[in-house]
Amino acid sequence: MQKKCPRRWLAHCALAIAAGIFLGIRLETPLIYAVASFAALLGIGITRCRYFVPIFFFFLGITLCCRAAHPALPPEGKYTVNARVQGEATIRETDGRIALYLKDAKLRSESGSEYTLNGLYWTYWPEEEGTPLFDGQRVMFDGKLYHPEGKRNPHGFDFKLYLLQKGVQAGVSGAENMVRLPAGQTTHRDVFLRVRLWLEQRLDLLLKDQSPLAKALLIGNVRDIPDEMREGFRRAGVAHVLSVSGLHVMLIVGLMIWLLDRMYAPPWVMLAAVFLLLVPYSLLTGAKAPVIRAGVLAGYQLYARVARRRWDAVTGCSLGALIILLFHPLQLFDAGFQMSFGAVLGMILLGDALRRGIGRIRREGLRKVIYAYSVALCAALGAALPVICTYNSFSLMGLLVNPAVCLMTELLLLSEIFLLAVSFLSLPFAVEAGEVIAHLSRFVTEGVGKAGSISWASTPVPTPAWYLAAAIILCLLLCTRYIRMSGKRRILTGASAFVLSMAVLLCSYNSNVRYIQFSMGDADAAVLLDGDETVIIDTGEYGSDLSNYLLAEGRRADQIILTHLHTDHALGLEYLLKDHVPIGCIYLSTEALKTQTSEHILALLDMARERGIAVHEISEGDEITTARTKIRVLWPLEGTGHALKDANDCALALLISMGDTDILHMSDVTGTYEKYCAIPAEILRVAHHGSQNSSKEDFLNAVRPGTAIVSCNALNEKTYSRLANAGAMVYDTDKHGALTVTVREKGYSLQGYIR
Repeated sequence: MQKKCPRRWLAHCALAIAAGIFLGIRLETPLIYAVASFAALLGIGITRCRYFVPIFFFFLGITLCCRAAHPALPPEGKYTVNARVQGEATIRETDGRIALYLKDAKLRSESGSEYTLNGLYWTYWPEEEGTPLFDGQRVMFDGKLYHPEGKRNPHGFDFKLYLLQKGVQAGVSGAENMVRLPAGQTTHRDVFLRVRLWLEQRLDLLLKDQSPLAKALLIGNVRDIPDEMREGFRRAGVAHVLSVSGLHVMLIVGLMIWLLDRMYAPPWVMLAAVFLLLVPYSLLTGAKAPVIRAGVLAGYQLYARVARRRWDAVTGCSLGALIILLFHPLQLFDAGFQMSFGAVLGMILLGDALRRGIGRIRREGLRKVIYAYSVALCAALGAALPVICTYNSFSLMGLLVNPAVCLMTELLLLSEIFLLAVSFLSLPFAVEAGEVIAHLSRFVTEGVGKAGSISWASTPVPTPAWYLAAAIILCLLLCTRYIRMSGKRRILTGASAFVLSMAVLLCSYNSNVRYIQFSMGDADAAVLLDGDETVIIDTGEYGSDLSNYLLAEGRRADQIILTHLHTDHALGLEYLLKDHVPIGCIYLSTEALKTQTSEHILALLDMARERGIAVHEISEGDEITTARTKIRVLWPLEGTGHALKDANDCALALLISMGDTDILHMSDVTGTYEKYCAIPAEILRVAHHGSQNSSKEDFLNAVRPGTAIVSCNALNEKTYSRLANAGAMVYDTDKHGALTVTVREKGYSLQGYIR
C-alpha cells in the first residue's frame, strides 16, 4: 500500500536558499559572513519545527553566495604562478591567443608574498612551435594577475560572474619563463576528457559534416556548431536540443529502464543502474545543471518505487535545485539553470489542468497529439522569462514544431548511440550506416532552418522589468492547482498585479533625452536616446554589449554614425547585423573610404547594403536631427582625405545639441585638426581615448567644458591634468563604467553605471 504524498518542505527550502543567494550576490561587506553564519546557527536550533527550516536555508544561501561571489583576491600585478592545467586549451577567435583554466594555483609576488587561488583564467600568446598543454600538467610561469570585471554596461556581459560560475576567481595573462611538469606529458590526465575527445573523433569519422549536431546531442559540445545552425534553431524555438538537457537524459534513462524492465529487474537494481549510468555521463558532459536536474528527478522517481512511496514531481525538482545550489550557488544566475527548471516547473505546475482536460478525449491518437503540444506549450511558458531575458525574443514557431523536433531528436540520439555501438564491432559497416544517419540529421537541420527563416518565427521581446516579471510569474502560478483560491479571487489577484505593474512601468518611463557613453576599453560606442528614436555613434570593436542593450530595451538603431572606420569604432557593426538589430541607415564621413580601411569593415558595409540599409556620406556643415536633438558635423571638410592619410585625421567631429546642453563629440580627431572644432560646449567627449596628443590647452580654452567624458582603459595623466586645469570635471569609463548624461529642464545630470 502506497503512503501519502510527501510534504513539500523541500520546495520551501529550495525557494528559501534561492532567495538567500539572490540577496547574497548584492552584499559585498565581509560582515555579512558573520551575521549570516550566526543566523544559520540560530536556524539549526529551531529546525525541530519544520516551518523554520527555510529560515536556515535562507541564511545559508546568503553565506554560500557571499563566499562564492566576493572572494578575497591578491592585489593585481606580476606574479610567479605554479598551477595545474584543467581541461583542454582553446584558441580564441578574436585575437588568436591561447585560453585555458588553471586549478590549485599558487602565486608568489615580486615582494615574496604568497597566495593561493582555486581557479585562474589564463591567456597568453602561443610560441611559434610551442608544445600544447594537457589536462593535469603543472605549469610554472611569470604572468600578470588581474581581477575580472563585472558588468560595466546596462544589459552587458558580466565576465566576473561568468568565471565565478566556473569556480575561477581571477585572471592571469602572459607566459614568461614557462616550465611544464612533466615536460614529456602527451595526453590528458582526466579520463572523461580523453573519452570525450575520442568520441568527438569517432563522430567526425562516422558522420563527417553532420558530426557537430551529434556531438552536441551526445556529449554537450556546442563549440563546433555553425552560427547559421545555432541561429536557425534559436529562431525556431528549439535551441534546447542543441545541448544535453533533460530530454536527452530522460531518453537514455528511459531506454535503460525499458531494457531492465524486460529483464524483470527489481526497482533497486534499476536505481543502482541509473546511478552508475548518470554519474559518469554527467561528468562526461560537464556536470551541467539540466543533466543533474534530470538525473536527480529520475533517481528520486525510482527511489519512490523502491520505498513504495508516491513520488512527487515538485519535490524531485526541488531536490535537484537544492543539490546544485548547495555546491554551486551562482548557478542560480545561469541561463541554462533557469531555462531548465523553468521548463520542468511549467510542465509540472501548468500541466495538471491540461492533463485532466485531455484525458477526457476518447480518441487515443488525437489525445496523444494534443498532449504532446500541451507539454510543449507548458514548457515554453515556464521557460519564457529566462528565454526572453537571454535572447530577447520569443519563438512562436517553437510552439508548432517543438514536439516534432523533439521526436526527431530522440530518433537521432538513439541512432547515434546505436552507430557508436556498431563501430566497435565493425567500423566499415558503421561508416556506411553513418551516411544514412547523416542524411536524417541533415533533414532535421534543414527543416529547422527553414522553419526559423520564416518572418514570424521569432518575435523580438524587450527584457521585462522585475515588477512586470513578478506579475507574470504570479499570473502563471494562479493558473495552477497549488494556489488555494476561488476562481474569482484568482482573476482579481492576477488582474490587480498586472495593472499595478503596468502603472509602475508607465510612471517609471524616462522621457528625457539621454546620451550613454558605453564602457568598451580603448574602443568607442555611444547611444543617443530621444523618446523612441535612437542614434548610435560608433559601435566599438566588440559590439555585443551594444547589441544586447538595444535588444533588451526593444529599440531599433534609427541612425548609426560611424565617425571613422577603424576597428575600435566600427567593427561592432558585425554584432548588430548578426543579431538582426533593426537599422534605419548608416552615416559615414565623405573621407572615410578614401583612407586606409580594413577589408572586414568594408564587407560589413556591403552586407548592410545587401539588407537594404542605406549608407550615406556626410561632412562639415551637414546635420542629423531627431525630435529634440540636432547633430551638426564640424569636421572633416569634404575633399581633405586621401589614401595615405590617417583615418583619425578625417574622423567625424560632432556637436550634439540636446536642448540647452551641448556635447562636443571629438571621436579620434587628432590635435592637428581639433582647432577646426573648437566650439563652446557644456560637455566634451574627449578625443582619441584621452590621448596626450589631443585636447591641447588652446582647444580646451576655446571649448570651456564643465564636464569631460573619456572612453578609455586607463586615462593618461597629462591629459587629465590639462582637463582639470581647464575647469572640467573628468569622468572616464575605466572607473565609472558606462556614463549616462540625462538632459533635464534645467541643466543635466551624469551618472556612472558602476557606483
